Amino acid sequence: MRVILLLFFAAHLFAATYTIRFIGNATFSAKRLYEELGFTRSWKDRILRRPFKPQVDEKLLPTLQEELEYFYQEQGFLDARVDVLLQENTALFRIYEGKPVIVREVSVTSDFAIKPPFQKGERFIIPKFTAFKKAIKKELLAAGYCSADFNPKAYIYKKTDAAYISIYLKKGKPCTIGKIDVHNLSRLDERIIRSHIFLHEGDEFNLTKIEESYKKLYSLEYFDQVRFDYSKKIQNRVLLDIFLKERQKRNIYRAGLGYETDRGAIVSFRYRHLNFHTHQITLNLSYSGIKKEASLSIFTPSVRIGPLMLDMVNTFGYYYDTFDSFTSRKTTYTLKFLRDYYDISWAAALHFERDRIASKSSCIPSHTYELIYPSLRILFDRRDSKIFPTRGFYLLGSIESSLKLFSSSDYIKTVTEGGIYLPLAGGDLFAKLKAGFITHSGALPPTKLFVAGGARSNRAYGYRTIYALDSKCQIGGKNLLESTLEYRYPVKNFYVAAFWDRSYVTRKWSLSHYRDGVGIGVLYPTPIGTLKAYFGLDPKDLGQNLLSLYIGATF
Repeated sequence: MRVILLLFFAAHLFAATYTIRFIGNATFSAKRLYEELGFTRSWKDRILRRPFKPQVDEKLLPTLQEELEYFYQEQGFLDARVDVLLQENTALFRIYEGKPVIVREVSVTSDFAIKPPFQKGERFIIPKFTAFKKAIKKELLAAGYCSADFNPKAYIYKKTDAAYISIYLKKGKPCTIGKIDVHNLSRLDERIIRSHIFLHEGDEFNLTKIEESYKKLYSLEYFDQVRFDYSKKIQNRVLLDIFLKERQKRNIYRAGLGYETDRGAIVSFRYRHLNFHTHQITLNLSYSGIKKEASLSIFTPSVRIGPLMLDMVNTFGYYYDTFDSFTSRKTTYTLKFLRDYYDISWAAALHFERDRIASKSSCIPSHTYELIYPSLRILFDRRDSKIFPTRGFYLLGSIESSLKLFSSSDYIKTVTEGGIYLPLAGGDLFAKLKAGFITHSGALPPTKLFVAGGARSNRAYGYRTIYALDSKCQIGGKNLLESTLEYRYPVKNFYVAAFWDRSYVTRKWSLSHYRDGVGIGVLYPTPIGTLKAYFGLDPKDLGQNLLSLYIGATF
């Protein structure tokens, strides 16, 4: 047996190899044919511009011949034939394309807006027709039609090389959600699942809400697997099954070493303990040149408060923050309640803070502030993606306030922000406006004041380097107005961008003091966030410029 195996491997080792070439390929380039057969240029060949000469074992030539014929047939050349000629060290694939199948007529009967996959006179391509059918089914589901009568046909006449396309579509009535069943829960309360999905029995079927519910359940970190099955239907009612696999490991550790333009080098550690019956306990540690953070939080999902099911978070934290003119040592306790709906999410919290300010400047007093205050944050979000949006809009509002009866300061702070994403000339235009106002009596911690600059603000200036522009002190303002315009254009897997940021930060309300930032950027979307590199400068002061590196959503 060993002798037979040795002979087999020896025969394979010394088998002849051939360089592949094509002739007769009038419709497709050699590059496209190489790619269809699975040959790609190495990065070294691309950089050094070496000629591409893929080689293949002689035994694989019949398989490649069949694959090439199948590719041509899929592309509408039903009578295509490929011969292989061996010439010294070259395998010559001689291609007889024949006449392609041409679409002669396209007939559409539909009460749902669709774009036919072909125009009269185009070549009939099987993968294009298959992709069209899948896309229309997905569009119907996204619009809430799960029982549509969809019947696309392609009639091929080989004698005349003609294709006749007939598409019939009747969307029917919108579907609704019937019974929702949750499967495979052994430790977790089912009410947690039902209060963290965006669909309920009797709602209209919505594929986007199912996708967002899937992401929401995964974000809880209770599950290794989440699957939604909406294949079962009774008339126009979808029976929704949610299959879950609970985590077996209750202890989750994460450590990181990274870099952000805003914070510099960052070392982080996170520990989370998953108690499936009551709480999630999380320890967060983060260290950078300007911020040191340590917090312990207890997350309790789906707490019933009156008629509402809310997530509750108790957080104890210590934060050391370095500004240009002072440092802040803050000890906090926060009790927060959260609720996410499909379009709207909100968070209400009660904060207890002790903020010890150590001043580096004569115009900022060193002082210890003790604050007790509530806050409310509301987000209305109609973007098509939370990671890399290209369409839609959002509105964000927050307010916090303390009374001197309970705190060192008496103040009200409000922030409002809105952004919109629009298609423009093959790319995407983003516009954002943010406004903030503070009114107070008595002393106010300088950490509560507005500052600007950085990757999420004005990209020509460093993080928190724009203070009140109507003050000689390096202190924040009581008024903030920021705007951003950014245009992104796709280039292969990347986006190139041009932007204009403007920042107003003042002690007294005025539009005469501002800083501009204009520049360019490169963006690369990934599943965990978008890699971003921006270079911005102030057009009135070219020496003021900044290269920003960031990962994730900056707006």
